[in-house]
Amino acid sequence: MGALVKSRKFRVDRVEDPRILTELRGKLEELPGVINLGPGEKQEIIRVEYDLLKTNAKEIQRVLRSSNAAGKSSLLGAIKWAMVHFTEENERDNFTAPVSPCCSNPGKMLDRKASGHRG
Repeated sequence: MGALVKSRKFRVDRVEDPRILTELRGKLEELPGVINLGPGEKQEIIRVEYDLLKTNAKEIQRVLRSSNAAGKSSLLGAIKWAMVHFTEENERDNFTAPVSPCCSNPGKMLDRKASGHRG
């Protein structure tokens, strides 16, 4: 099974201190599935590329919170991240789900159609 790569921006606080940023980078790189870390467009943004099959945004946010580097979130931000978590969970489930036919017995349905039976 391949990778399901995501790239997301996370708001962080206290990144002006290089020691905190180095420590944070180390903790994020320890997470299984983190592929790449980089700066965002603004100083308070960090971009994380990760394999959704091995980690997710919720885990990355947990590391940010445990490092006291998680940025403040508004109500709208909380709703956005809830949707991200929901979407990622569904994406992972869909990606790992076994391929199933459109009905419970496709061979039987094909035989019925080939014989001209309607039903």
